[in-house]
Amino acid sequence: MSEVPRSSLSVLGGPLNGTRVILEDTDEVLIGSDPDCGLRLELPGVSPIHARLWRDPSGVTVSDTHSPQGLFVNDDAVTGRMPVRDGDILWLGAPGAPDSVMIQVRLTAPASSVLEVGAEAEVGFIGADASAAEPPPIQLASVDGLVFELETAGGSAPAVVPAAEPQPEIPAPPEEVFFIEDAPLVEEFLVEPAPPPPPTAVVPTPVVARPPAAPAAPKPPAAPAVPAAPAVAVKVSVPPAPPKPPAPATPAKPAAGDDVFVVDAAAVAAAQAVVSARPAPETRTAPRPAATRPAAPHAARPAPARPRSGGASRIVAVAALVALVLGGGAVAALRFLSGPQLVSIGPTRVRAGDAVVLRGKDFSASAAANTVTFSGKPGRVISASPTELRVEVPVLSTAPGKDVNVEVKVGVKGRETRAVALAVFQAPRIHALSPNIGMPGDEVGLAGTAWGSGAKVLFDTTPAQVVEMSSASMKVRVPALQVAPGSEVKVTVNMGADPSNSAAFVIGRLPLLRSVTPSAAGPGDVVTLAGLGFREGGPGNDVRLGGRRALVVSAAHDSLKLLVPFLDTGGETQVELRVPGSDAVGRATLTVNAAPDPLELRFSAEPFDADASLAAVTTALGPAFLLAAASGKSAGERAAEAVQRLNAAVPLIRASSDTDFVARGFDASPMLAVAGGNDALLTATGADAALYDQRGGGRPPVNPARLAVWWEIVARDLVKLLARGEKPDQVASFSAADGRVLAELFAAAQKSGAAGVSAAVLAAATTSQLAVLRAFALRVPASVPTPAGAAASATAVAAPAGGPPLPTDRTWHGFEIVEGLRKLISLSLRGGGGTYSYSGGVQVSLQLSGVQQRKTELSFVLQTGGRSRHYLGRWDGSRVAGRISSEASGTGDLGSFELTPR
Repeated sequence: MSEVPRSSLSVLGGPLNGTRVILEDTDEVLIGSDPDCGLRLELPGVSPIHARLWRDPSGVTVSDTHSPQGLFVNDDAVTGRMPVRDGDILWLGAPGAPDSVMIQVRLTAPASSVLEVGAEAEVGFIGADASAAEPPPIQLASVDGLVFELETAGGSAPAVVPAAEPQPEIPAPPEEVFFIEDAPLVEEFLVEPAPPPPPTAVVPTPVVARPPAAPAAPKPPAAPAVPAAPAVAVKVSVPPAPPKPPAPATPAKPAAGDDVFVVDAAAVAAAQAVVSARPAPETRTAPRPAATRPAAPHAARPAPARPRSGGASRIVAVAALVALVLGGGAVAALRFLSGPQLVSIGPTRVRAGDAVVLRGKDFSASAAANTVTFSGKPGRVISASPTELRVEVPVLSTAPGKDVNVEVKVGVKGRETRAVALAVFQAPRIHALSPNIGMPGDEVGLAGTAWGSGAKVLFDTTPAQVVEMSSASMKVRVPALQVAPGSEVKVTVNMGADPSNSAAFVIGRLPLLRSVTPSAAGPGDVVTLAGLGFREGGPGNDVRLGGRRALVVSAAHDSLKLLVPFLDTGGETQVELRVPGSDAVGRATLTVNAAPDPLELRFSAEPFDADASLAAVTTALGPAFLLAAASGKSAGERAAEAVQRLNAAVPLIRASSDTDFVARGFDASPMLAVAGGNDALLTATGADAALYDQRGGGRPPVNPARLAVWWEIVARDLVKLLARGEKPDQVASFSAADGRVLAELFAAAQKSGAAGVSAAVLAAATTSQLAVLRAFALRVPASVPTPAGAAASATAVAAPAGGPPLPTDRTWHGFEIVEGLRKLISLSLRGGGGTYSYSGGVQVSLQLSGVQQRKTELSFVLQTGGRSRHYLGRWDGSRVAGRISSEASGTGDLGSFELTPR
């Protein structure tokens, strides 16, 4: 059968792996956890409407709905609309994060028997193991005309088996006690009467109706009955005997509705062995009628002895079977006899989409192990405990102005509770607002159900103008509200007496700043901004204090941490936040503590050269150390940690003239530490060395060991100049020009009479002197040696002359950090092309172009999300480290990467 190309969305990995939706002629597909979404994903972190997929003659695009977890195409964040191509990956949440959902877009996927958008069936999700939801087939085994139902791994279900003649149902004995009763057996014949049993107190056994038959003689005594354990019920249905006894009759199967055994397959095999060993049945003259025999409760009663016959052998078979059931099935019997109980529901009147609380006992503590139905339609279990379930009411058939009573049941491990009534009424329902923030006069879209002509939309209590309306969406204009920006209001839709659920709407623009904590801070302190619309990861947020860009340490959708930089003045300072894709500016104020005068030795950090993915650890004089992303941390995170450790070490250095900064760890991990201490204040990595080397470090190339030595030299001169009032002389030993400017600054401070470098002395410095102060620490002079005992891995960051060249046609493994998000990647390079792969539960591969492999450089281009990324790295003899840019020229810095050949 030929395949017809179709477009589709398929979930890769996670609990819904294999969920797939075919895209037919619809122009819009909603993706989210809401029941009305074309691709419904009931998972943590998935918003009710997480994304919208659009298709028109120009192609397919996807747009974000400001969901808290974000939307990404491959690994590019979607801030407005972004084109989608065949094979692209949509990420609901950060790429590769444990709770993120990976969806592959196929624009020419083959047709298959999956659910289609717009089909008559309800749109849901189909997992890779969807077939497991159906009951397993029932296996029946026959033992000489008795039919036993075998219990399977998935539990048993009623079976409909054709029968020779309709058979009446044999009622269950009282107290769930097992009885071996020969009276109901049809295949019984006249024998010599036997003495009746002695009188005893009995519980009557129900009589089963039989077809008319000739009177029967008293039954001879049967074989001794096998004692039966209490609290297990096994029922038997046996077809009637053939009308003529001479020839053995073919056993007939029970009719639909007959009771059957639920036993283990091994029990059936044992019973079959017993039956096969019985002697041939004796010839009888006529059947006798059924009789009722008394039995003592909770115990099996021995039957009177009678000659061995076909009926007796059947009882032997049943007895053996029961013995096996009772011996090996006690646990199953206890499970069968226990079950959940549903006691109450609250509230008792709800609308579709509301959450109700079910109270009872013996529920499963796992939400997935409970099945809750509302008149047969399943509801989503939100949370569970053995005595309480919180469940979302599904969409049911309701009518305006009329409650519908539904029966609610809970199922656990095949056992179901009795039904409890719940009243469900029809009311409008809001699924999502887009956008969920705006100012009076802005237009806002509402997605939902159950509204129509006459619907009223309220922002708190103020009505809004309805601009457009359809059965599932409407557009309204935000009314004039007398509330401050940042305030949250509730949006509802009214149709008659029952209003909709409420949706939160924020008055303001994205990004929105709501608070700054603490309200006062100084250089090097960490400040937290709270609000909405921040760019997750960090570097995408442009935060400025008094016009100076601050280093963002980390950022989520609603919070952001930054380091306060050194400012020229203190006092109340304007905080401004900008994010890509928005012209709005979030504003707040922060009181910045003025720097002490004269200047003291204190560290902070700032973005380097307006590149938010790089960080410079600074003092009041300017940059001291330059850091790149490394060891799985962004440059901002590394800088924040270094600032905290360096500032903690300053009091120790001030307290003793013998204590100073020192470089160590050359044999393993070069670092800057405090003399006498073993803790690293700052670790020199290959990525840091490559960054210095790219800035013109000269020859020999910069490596981590040489870089750690240079950091010690710079730090010691800063201690002398800013902490001890001594002439700096360390830098001058390796760079005369830079050392001369530091000496001139010290001389000016001495002339001023101040105890150190005052703010006035720094303000009086010439432009050329200030330029040196802001650049000297960021270059490693060629005269800085590689220390003795340095490990090979710490001494070669760029391949020296005659060293190992850059490997070609190899597979590379490593990581990249783009906009603060770290992701493990691998490359497979072949000639001028190759593949780029990353893992997010499922391996995703994209094609590379423009691959160039030189002796010390590797560059390539990746197309993702309709954009180009240009990678340029330098080979150090063991790895490649470099930068990622949006332009071939290297401008538009996006992040960094590091790769090792395998």
